[in-house]
Amino acid sequence: MDRSEAMGRAPVGRLLLQFALPTTASMLVSALYSLADRIFIGRGTGVDGIAAATAAFPFMIIGLAVGLLFSIGARSVASVALGAGRPGEARAAISGAVGASFLATAAAGIAIWIFADPLLDLFGAGARIAGGAKTFLGWMLLGLPFQSAAMAVASSLHVQGRPRSGFVVNLAGNLLNVGLDWLFIFGFGWGLVGAASATAASQAFSLALALAVVQGRSSELKIESARILPEPALLGRIAAIGAPVFLVNIVSTAILVVANRAITPYGGDMALAVIGVVNTIGMVVSYPLYGITNGAQPLFGYNYGAREWRRLGRLSVLVAAWTLAMAAAAEFIAVFRPEALIGLFGTDAALVSMGARGLRVFMLAFVTFPISQLPCIYFQSTKRPAPAAALMLTRSVVMIVGMLLLPLRFGLDGVYLAGPASDIAAAAIGAFMLVKMTAEIRAGMRTDSAAKRDVSAAERMPA
Repeated sequence: MDRSEAMGRAPVGRLLLQFALPTTASMLVSALYSLADRIFIGRGTGVDGIAAATAAFPFMIIGLAVGLLFSIGARSVASVALGAGRPGEARAAISGAVGASFLATAAAGIAIWIFADPLLDLFGAGARIAGGAKTFLGWMLLGLPFQSAAMAVASSLHVQGRPRSGFVVNLAGNLLNVGLDWLFIFGFGWGLVGAASATAASQAFSLALALAVVQGRSSELKIESARILPEPALLGRIAAIGAPVFLVNIVSTAILVVANRAITPYGGDMALAVIGVVNTIGMVVSYPLYGITNGAQPLFGYNYGAREWRRLGRLSVLVAAWTLAMAAAAEFIAVFRPEALIGLFGTDAALVSMGARGLRVFMLAFVTFPISQLPCIYFQSTKRPAPAAALMLTRSVVMIVGMLLLPLRFGLDGVYLAGPASDIAAAAIGAFMLVKMTAEIRAGMRTDSAAKRDVSAAERMPA
């Protein structure tokens, strides 16, 4: 039994642990890198440096969105194809995603740089930090195509049942990034240039390492150079499945822009730095949950393609239990010990005081996050992007509307209250989708049971 076949036969709990642990660890490594990067910037360049990076950060989300568009879509297409016994289609999907992600992100980066000045002004970069924000952005854009392509290459490792290899690749890239961050910012004194150039260098390294692993002898799903430019029909299927994640990240960019502009009237660059820190912590604590659901995605896709409904049911219960436990732990820390988290980014009393209150309010309903995340990943993994898009966009749209309207009534707290408002709204839609998902799985189980009874009865009949 090879690694891909094991996804349909090995015990579900052991498989989820096997897939989710490396993926969660990989997401935690990325989270710790993001945390370390902002801490280094805060400690090395002060509040102005954090504010400049916050103004430029939405552009990184755009690059991430393009990478996820192709990598998530290709992962779903490839895992379902493997479950249905079509390995050639799986190789074509992964290979095409690599080329498409690199080219699309490079094109987006060129467009962003051409309009960098007005965009940075729109994103909240005032006169004092505009120069630093543009310098940071320029170096950051150089690495985004490599990051996107590396994500698509890593999808091959997850689909073929090698999540630990994906974790090693991600760990190596992030460790290099942290090391270069420290060297460039504190050793060479390069400030924001050091932070951005360290990220770009590590992203190029991650792509090279991922390719080396995927193209190795033991790989069952190699990148085929002849298919690096995808067929239009296949690219359309990949993009359709990845579109919800892409749209959510694009809307997340809008959220960051709205947040930057909404909070600036209440404290200028200090408030901009605070919202950057709060968003960073919110992203970091959500990464372990994404690690579990991303780890489960190939299992959902493979078993759905193989029509293994009982395995899908067991997998859903385990994913729900694990993500709820992690969300509750994250909310407890953020609500009851916010000063400890904010204090990592600097010793400025105003930053710690304003940030602690903001984080506490922002994370009030985070425990409801898994209610929407489970059905979202299920429908996305089974090639049905519309329900997944509805769930993802609900959170984002409510967040934007909340940041525009709630400050009119609650002032600065209104910006942060948009967080729990969006979590609760997404959970309400998620609960409805969860009922549909459960009904589908139970119907499949009943069909399987009836078929087995018919086969058993036929075997008992005399010849």
